[in-house]
Amino acid sequence: MFIPTSFWQPDRDQWKSLVTFGALFLALVNVGLMRIIWKQHFGWSERTYKGLARIHRACGYTAFGLMIFIAVVTCIGIIGYGGYGTRPTWHSFLGIAVLAIVIAP
Repeated sequence: MFIPTSFWQPDRDQWKSLVTFGALFLALVNVGLMRIIWKQHFGWSERTYKGLARIHRACGYTAFGLMIFIAVVTCIGIIGYGGYGTRPTWHSFLGIAVLAIVIAP
């Protein structure tokens, strides 16, 4: 087997949760940035709002990359080790469904 048996440890689950929190935090930052960019209540220059739009785009791509990474790591854990419980399995399938909704045009 190309995946070592020490791949999925309890501390790895905690690490995965922290990365998930990071992706969620970036998503919340993006919501705030888009509100600032759309409303333009602060009266900043157009250049500042374009810079915020670039930051928004970078945070979005980073959060999306983290979500894909977490989904792949979780799927490797579920597929590679058949004794996994039903809660993580449903959680992964629901996460994949959300990703499919986000990607769908």
